[in-house]
Amino acid sequence: MRDNIYVLAKIKFDLRDPEELYFAQREIDSLLGTKTKFIKTLATPFRDEPFNKLDEEIIHLITRLVYLGEGQGFLANIPPVNIVNIIKKATFFREIYVVFKTENVKNIFNKIGIDTNIELDRKRVDPNPYTQVFLKEIEGRNKLVTIRFLPFHTLFEYATEIKKLPACVFKSKNSQSWKEYFTEKESGVEKGLKELITHLKDGHYRSPHFGLG
Repeated sequence: MRDNIYVLAKIKFDLRDPEELYFAQREIDSLLGTKTKFIKTLATPFRDEPFNKLDEEIIHLITRLVYLGEGQGFLANIPPVNIVNIIKKATFFREIYVVFKTENVKNIFNKIGIDTNIELDRKRVDPNPYTQVFLKEIEGRNKLVTIRFLPFHTLFEYATEIKKLPACVFKSKNSQSWKEYFTEKESGVEKGLKELITHLKDGHYRSPHFGLG
């Protein structure tokens, strides 16, 4: 259907119980308001449009660090819905991708909760810490748009790794005042959070780090 979007919800690679797949599908079905298709391997959608037109970097992102159990994700083809609201609630997914072709990108952005004031003349735009937008010119005036969302729950889980960074580790206070000491730790946490976001967005050609991928 015209201006429908494809939503691909990628299962976390570190699920501990295979039965969680059942609950993951029920969760995403409920959040999207539709019955999703069970995807055994994330390579499968790339046989068909629009996934077969995606650039290599996006294919690498989608197929990196997948769950090694029976299934790897869930796919839906639906009218645009507010995906930003969905990633605030989703708990079983490492990433959620939205893929669509359109002439009116900002109209779709508005419906899925993306800032419509972002620049559209670049191949990649990061409108906020949990979203990446990839744009590709295709036939006519159409653009192929891929949006990578990092669910809030995923970010909360990975944030625990911040305390392992040298600048965050609690150590002897020495001659510092308590105010100086905790100010230093707060700065370390802020620096660590920035490094975390940078790693999740740009570190996809590195080996897995701190279990983050």
